[in-house]
Amino acid sequence: MADVYAAMDEATGSEAAVKILPPTDDGASIARFQREAEAAIRLSHPHIVRTYDWGAVDGTSYIAMEYLPGPTLKQLIDERGALPENRALEIAAQLADALDFAHHQLVIHRDVKPQNVLLDAAGDTKLADFGIARVVGSIQLTQTRSVLGTAQYISPEQARGGDLDERTDIYSLGVVLFEMLTGQVPFGGDSPLAVALKHTEESPPRPRDIRPEVSPAAQRVVLKALEKSPARRYQTATEMRDALNGALAGVDDVPTAVTTSARPVTVWRRRRPAAPIWLVPAIVAVALIALVVGLSRAFSGGIAVPDVRGMTEDEAQAALDAVGLDFDVAGDLASADVPRGRIISQQPAPGERVAADEIVQVAVSAGAGATGPAVVGSAPAPAVAAPAVLQPRQQPPKPPKRGRGRD
Repeated sequence: MADVYAAMDEATGSEAAVKILPPTDDGASIARFQREAEAAIRLSHPHIVRTYDWGAVDGTSYIAMEYLPGPTLKQLIDERGALPENRALEIAAQLADALDFAHHQLVIHRDVKPQNVLLDAAGDTKLADFGIARVVGSIQLTQTRSVLGTAQYISPEQARGGDLDERTDIYSLGVVLFEMLTGQVPFGGDSPLAVALKHTEESPPRPRDIRPEVSPAAQRVVLKALEKSPARRYQTATEMRDALNGALAGVDDVPTAVTTSARPVTVWRRRRPAAPIWLVPAIVAVALIALVVGLSRAFSGGIAVPDVRGMTEDEAQAALDAVGLDFDVAGDLASADVPRGRIISQQPAPGERVAADEIVQVAVSAGAGATGPAVVGSAPAPAVAAPAVLQPRQQPPKPPKRGRGRD
């Protein structure tokens, strides 16, 4: 979604990395880029790539970050194969510490993978790329049927399009640790779809079956993190970090049971998945997944979600009421293509099959040029279009519908 350049800070003479989003009218891309910046700039931690600043110049959005020449952890694994166990455990513990900090800042990374881990000059790890991170409580801005995550590293709930929380990052870190210990990912396949299905349906191989010198303690940590059910994994990154440090210290009886009863922080929820979500690196693969998912959902029962895009709010409410679904406006978004007051996007997606009483979240067009920088009283200057950002509405709660229970 963006290009990254090496740059020089003219004020300090130090190197920096600048991620640039080319000028675009796509409000979702701008909002996603802006969300990455907002998530990253609050994360000041020794094992997270530091973000210095972000903004826009002449319609071009940018994020200025700490420059690290690399390599990435993926490059290190590709070059050397499996890492020494102590080194793998040390890296995983640093990443768990970074994730623990992010989670306490209510940020879920959602794309933990070796390609997003950089090594600094001292060999310490730096977690990067919060491009698809979610700030807890934020509005879902991803396009319907778009794909988030990377097939080899996504959790089963990501592959199914389910609700995500911090335990999703824990699963992905488990995959990264598996790869560091064995030199390979737990699940492979001829296509991203095949890999994603294995995450949901197959048990991972045991690291010791691939590399016998892996210790039983390290294997227990990996398999605990890779539990299919989030409830059976480590419940917090703190738990996983402590287990990793125990294995690193040579403790044979590394704890793997759930030790905390507190519920992890949860991100903004869709009542039901809008669509099974599998990240693939190519648009062709995305289209294939959408087709397969659509066919599987078509035979799974439930209510088919009407297409309300382009409708007014009243029209959409009537269409959804007619099939027993509920309706909620997430906010308004500036658009030059969709007339003011008409619906731009919806979740769940049109045609998805969901349970009765599902809430369909929509974004409504605020018209072209609805948002922009304040210019009254300022010196004359060329007009600059402000990024399109979803503006949440303050709405009174709806009364419950007769005969349909509400949370």
